[in-house]
Amino acid sequence: AGGMGGLLGSLLPAIGGMLAGGGLQQVLSDFQANGLSAETDSWIGTGENKPISGEDVRRVVGDEQLAQIAAQLGVTEDEAADAVARVLPTVVDRVSPEGHLAPESELESAFGALEQLGDGTQAAG
Repeated sequence: AGGMGGLLGSLLPAIGGMLAGGGLQQVLSDFQANGLSAETDSWIGTGENKPISGEDVRRVVGDEQLAQIAAQLGVTEDEAADAVARVLPTVVDRVSPEGHLAPESELESAFGALEQLGDGTQAAG
């Protein structure tokens, strides 16, 4: 995951905004409603994360949200969809370390930790 750090770092504010305030549960249930339960379950579970495609993201997230993410990143909507498809499983995986999602109150700090990880900075201690 060589380029993942930079991609994760630039995508996190956009994805964090999408997932904050109950959005994570909503996004996961939207993916499940679109026939991607096995994938979302794999991200939350402790096994390997099943991939999704940019097309899956486009179908589930919707054009408006994708346009916002693309604008934030300065890329096309297709590139934004592909980037979200690569990063979202990792983000969900990181905020569900014991095989279940962190409570809403803890998700903010989990996203904070991810942003530091995305920056490539090593937390001291």
